Amino acid sequence: MIRKRIIIFVIFLSFVFSGCGILWQRYNNKELGFSILLPRLWYKEVGSYGTVIMAISSPTNPQDKYRENITITAAYVPEDMKKETYVEMSINQAFEMFNGTQYGVTEGTISAGGEDGKWVSFSVPAKDIILKVISTVWIKNKRAYVVTCSSRDSEYDKYEPVFWKALRSIRFK
Repeated sequence: MIRKRIIIFVIFLSFVFSGCGILWQRYNNKELGFSILLPRLWYKEVGSYGTVIMAISSPTNPQDKYRENITITAAYVPEDMKKETYVEMSINQAFEMFNGTQYGVTEGTISAGGEDGKWVSFSVPAKDIILKVISTVWIKNKRAYVVTCSSRDSEYDKYEPVFWKALRSIRFK
C-alpha cells in the first residue's frame, strides 16, 4: 500500500514539474495582434519595464532572491530592415541586457502560431546568482515579438517545460 502511494506521488510530481500540472490562461492583446499562454497563478504586470506583459512566478521560499519570469515585448520593424538583421539585433540586445559574460550559448528555430522564429539560450552571472535565459523572436505583420524567459540556472530544469509551453503557444492575428 505504501509503495503504491509513493508511485502515485512520484507520478503526480513529475506531472506538476513537467509543466502539465500548471494551470494556464491565454493572454490576448488585440491591439498588438497576438496571444500567448501564461501560467495562471503567476503574477502579471502589464506595461512595466518596457514590456507588453510580464508573468512572474511566486517565490518558492522567503529567501528566494529571484523570481522566474516570462516577458513579452513588441515593436515595429522598419520596412527596409531584413528579418535576419532584426533577429540578430534582438539577440545582441538580450546579451547586453545582462551585464557579464554569457556562456553556454545555444540557438535554434521555433515554430509557433504558424510562424517561424529564432531562439537563443545562454547563462549569465547577475549579482550573486547565475541566470539562464531563453529569448525568442518572431516577425509578423511588420512587428517583432520578443518573448524572454529567465530563471536561476540551478532551477532551469524545473521551469524549462513551462517556458517551452508558453513559447510554443504564441499565436498571431
